[in-house]
Amino acid sequence: MKVSKKRFDPAEKRQKIMRHAAGQFLRHGYEGCTMDLVAAKAKVGKQAIYEFFESKEHLFAEVTRARLAEFRITAPRRDLPAREAIERYLIETVDKAADPTASGLLRLNILIFRQHPALAAELHDGRRRGASELAAYLVSLGEGEYASLRGIDPLNFATRMAGVATEGVRHFLGVPWQGEEERQASARFSVRLFFDGCSCDGARPDLSAHSHGPLSPVRPYAVTRLPESRFDGLCVKALAGFLDHGFDGMSLDLLVAETGVSRATIYRQFGNKDGLFHYVLGREIDRRAAVTWRTPRASDFTSELEVLAADVLAEHLSSPSIAMYRLLIREVKRVPALAVAYYDSQIDRLREPLSDIFARHRNIRPCEGCVRAFHTLATFGVRFLTSPASLDSAGIAQLSRETARIMARPIAVD
Repeated sequence: MKVSKKRFDPAEKRQKIMRHAAGQFLRHGYEGCTMDLVAAKAKVGKQAIYEFFESKEHLFAEVTRARLAEFRITAPRRDLPAREAIERYLIETVDKAADPTASGLLRLNILIFRQHPALAAELHDGRRRGASELAAYLVSLGEGEYASLRGIDPLNFATRMAGVATEGVRHFLGVPWQGEEERQASARFSVRLFFDGCSCDGARPDLSAHSHGPLSPVRPYAVTRLPESRFDGLCVKALAGFLDHGFDGMSLDLLVAETGVSRATIYRQFGNKDGLFHYVLGREIDRRAAVTWRTPRASDFTSELEVLAADVLAEHLSSPSIAMYRLLIREVKRVPALAVAYYDSQIDRLREPLSDIFARHRNIRPCEGCVRAFHTLATFGVRFLTSPASLDSAGIAQLSRETARIMARPIAVD
């Protein structure tokens, strides 16, 4: 008797491929995942994958869109008071952002930018449009008891509100997600900030500056004494190589050729490539941490916040800053302490100028939550890590004006 072969429905087969591809992308990253790996896991021929997806890039895009669609947030309920409705929305937002699959795919979205900027930007814009229902809800508040959004773009407002709740880039730099109670507190903090501004009344406790100590010794493994100028030149070239190519892509042979320092000398100085990586990254983080922000002087609280936010955003948009964030996000498992230290150092740099502004205009000291929120708002979270668009001075001024208005008191009852 002839046994018929089981025929798979094409849609079912496509879903099976996508399901296994998601696991391989999360496990191996975009670059490490191959069509052969996906085919083996899905138990299909590689040609079967190409029947549905024209390339790995296409497969990744479809997998990311489909999986992130599973994490779509329920629209704010209009039968609830505004604060409660938005609080529920943000609690769901934080919970879903903390999911390993969602956070893993968002991390990959950041990391594919160098090779596939258009795809990274498209995926980011798709996620951004996911906040359109919250944006529409916020616009409707201006028709009732609440003030308008005071000139802030509604979609910007919605994504910034979610960004403060999820703390922007912080968790991509190795800070672990907390438990349910802490996640809910983060969502409530965002609601309080966006409705009342940064009053620091009953908000997160004020913490002292983070103390990591110097992240690189004065001179490591002092076996072979290179002259200071050659040592500095070696570190600068090595850092540039890591920023441009990542840990695996940085060539020691090219570094030797460019600096004239032998591989043996590099190994005697740093132990190995990993030691070199840790040292030059720690050295650069120390250098950046020592650069202080000027405390602005303007006529009022909001104007001074706007000036500071513009300075922070302009630096954030610089190529060295964006490259450092992407490198640390890529290598966070290799250098977890350095990734956290870099984030903390950026927050610490803001503490003094913000404290000065708050003291002079509000007679209070900003809490830790407000300092972190200001950084997230000023840099726009992860937006510019996945966007090829550059901002001119007018664009920086507009976004910084939004940051200042949010911190000052954006949609409280007039």
